[in-house]
Amino acid sequence: YTGTLDKRYGIQLLLDSFTKIDNPLIRLWICGSGTDEEIEEVKHYSDKDGRISYFGILKREEVLQLQKRTAFLINPRGNVGEFTKYSFPSKTMEYLASGTPTIMFPLQGVPSEYYAYVILLDENDDATIKNTIEEVLSTDYSLYARKGANARDFIVNNKNATSQTSKIIRVIKTV
Repeated sequence: YTGTLDKRYGIQLLLDSFTKIDNPLIRLWICGSGTDEEIEEVKHYSDKDGRISYFGILKREEVLQLQKRTAFLINPRGNVGEFTKYSFPSKTMEYLASGTPTIMFPLQGVPSEYYAYVILLDENDDATIKNTIEEVLSTDYSLYARKGANARDFIVNNKNATSQTSKIIRVIKTV
C-alpha cells in the first residue's frame, strides 16, 4: 500500500484484514504519510505483526520501485461516502501503470473500463480483503501477472497525454 494513511481510505480495514491471515510467508509493505494518530496506528500494527513493514514517506522513485518489486498492490478505499462519486484516486492510475496486479474496490468515480485490469473486492469489509488476498495467493500467479501487464499496457496506450488530449478535442468539436 502506498498513499495517505487515513481511515477514510481504508488503511485500518487493510491492517485489520491482513492480521487475520494466518500465512507466515506473506508481507504487507506500507508507505505514506497521514496524521500522527494514523502513523502511530500503522506502527502499532507493524510492532504487533512482524509481517507488516512501515517505510514512512519515501521519494517517488523509491515508491515506484517498491511497487514493481511486490506481488500485488492494494487500494483498500471502499465505495463509502459521498466523495467517492467524484473521486478517481491517482493511486489507481499509478498502480496500474506499475504493471503489478492491483486489488481494489469498485468506486463510483472510477469508470468501469478500468475494472477489467484489476482484482475487484466485492464487499467493504475485512473478511472480503482477507479472503481475496488468500485466494490470489493460492492461484497461479501467471494469471495475475498477465492482468498486471495488460493494465500497464492499457494505461500507457490509452491514458497518456496524447490520447486524453484527443478526447478533449473531440468533445470540444461537438460543442
